[in-house]
Amino acid sequence: MVGLLSTMLMTLATTAVAQMGGWSPVTDPSVQTALTAIVSDPANYANVTTRLCATDVAWATQQVVAGVQYHVGVHGCKTTATSNCSCDGQRHAYLVTVLEAINEPVRITAVVATDETTGLVGGVSAPVPATADDKLLYVRAVTKDANFASASVPRVCPVEFVSVAKQVVSGIKHIFIVRGCALVPTAPLNNVFDCACEAPKTYRVEIYEDAARHIQDVWSTLRAVTAPLGVVLPTTLSGYLYSTPKTASNMHRAAFRYLWPVLRACVWFNVWRVRNDRVFRADLPLPSPWTIAVKAARVAQMHLHHSLVHNPGKMALRRLLRLLAQHEWPRQHLVPRIALLPPPA
Repeated sequence: MVGLLSTMLMTLATTAVAQMGGWSPVTDPSVQTALTAIVSDPANYANVTTRLCATDVAWATQQVVAGVQYHVGVHGCKTTATSNCSCDGQRHAYLVTVLEAINEPVRITAVVATDETTGLVGGVSAPVPATADDKLLYVRAVTKDANFASASVPRVCPVEFVSVAKQVVSGIKHIFIVRGCALVPTAPLNNVFDCACEAPKTYRVEIYEDAARHIQDVWSTLRAVTAPLGVVLPTTLSGYLYSTPKTASNMHRAAFRYLWPVLRACVWFNVWRVRNDRVFRADLPLPSPWTIAVKAARVAQMHLHHSLVHNPGKMALRRLLRLLAQHEWPRQHLVPRIALLPPPA
């Protein structure tokens, strides 16, 4: 995956609780134990409308405000009991907000039903143990100096992966919590798993995967559609979103103004679906740009088919599609068969 996407690293030591106003995973075992005790006691839910019987804690995050606010993901069930509760039926996922305000007792301030993937605010998934693929991504990212945002960012050699969370932004941000040691910026990191730390510290390492290169690879495959028309693809994101490239021949421009928005929408739909799968369906393999391009073209093919069924008199569109059908890739994946048949009388 890293071969398809450019990567940037940002590293923050998390010896402090958290950055002011920002959310970060709870990694202190004593805090984790205390939060588990708080959310597991039904008597602590007196200030909220939903009283829970929490059977286990899945994850926890923290935010420094006027004190410390915690989001705790729990499994459990609603209850009316104030102690010694139990869940006899199906358990559900809930997000419990715990506030530790300055000079005030710790209290639960909100309980909402949620799903298993909910975690930090801003679309960040819940912290989970790092998989083999996550660790491989980390290793590939930190062993190349060009991936670091600046020379001052420490190269963290991990001895333990605590957790990883993911956020879909303009690309995908992977937020690792690792235990390890920071090497001097000029030191090569030849084998990240051979490092040894006498006094390991906890670090928050953010690895950002820029989706731009991956998207460019998808559109490069679709040059098989645009090249026969003499179309030069945009070079910027705004160009893809807001402009319509021109064909070399004036006779095809009107039809291409219809084809381009359909093809563009199908590409973005498939790209976004893959990116979201990287967060919420991490078990799925990452499809190649060629595969994404084919899926986008097949969806566009269905739209074109229905368009010609409902409006068989679109002769300019038929001529454009017949021109594309002279080339193998668009003939196999984009041009609907109806475009090659004589229009109804």
